[in-house]
Amino acid sequence: MLLHVDDILANVDREEAMSLKKRLEKAFGIIQFEEGGRLSYLGMQLELHGEGTVVDMSFYAKQLLEGKNLKEAPSPSTKRTFEVDEGSPLLGDKEKKYFHSTVAKLLFMAKRARPDLLTVVSFLCTRVQGVTQQDMEKLCRVLGYVKAAQSQVMLLRVQTTQNIRAYVDAAFALHSDSKSHTGVMVYVGETLVYVSSKKQKCMSKSLTEAELIGFPKYFGVY
Repeated sequence: MLLHVDDILANVDREEAMSLKKRLEKAFGIIQFEEGGRLSYLGMQLELHGEGTVVDMSFYAKQLLEGKNLKEAPSPSTKRTFEVDEGSPLLGDKEKKYFHSTVAKLLFMAKRARPDLLTVVSFLCTRVQGVTQQDMEKLCRVLGYVKAAQSQVMLLRVQTTQNIRAYVDAAFALHSDSKSHTGVMVYVGETLVYVSSKKQKCMSKSLTEAELIGFPKYFGVY
């Protein structure tokens, strides 16, 4: 059972589901209740079938893009994504609020069903305090990519193996303040179960040191 404030997702048989529904209705009155192989949970459409579980956030993406006239982009970022132009004009309060809100929504989506967005969105998260015109252009690029690939879904395949593979890497001094960036992907069998892409909090003096900083953070080795 998963709980998120007042949203509950339970993986149980129908008898237990009905029992849970009765207990919740007794405690809280009328509740919104769904059952079956296709469910809605926290902006995700979850579809369970023999191959696995499909996590679909295309409706969330559609809402995010609503009313925006954007040019489609072939990728969420470019090789210049991490470059910061100190001379780029600062944005006004209204635009900054929009930038902050939209980046937060993209981060929510990237962590649940769209890991292809995570690296560039994690960078944009570092820019919310002093948003510039350059940052807004990068955000529009991400949104243009979401528009082009808004129907993309994640499939969590049923696995019969317990084989775990993890990939950890670091980009040395990638950020404008010379801090490095760590990326992590963890698979169980052929299913991607964990993704992370974050700016490192401390300064490293070499690529090797940046990689050593990134590895223990995610695997509990100190």
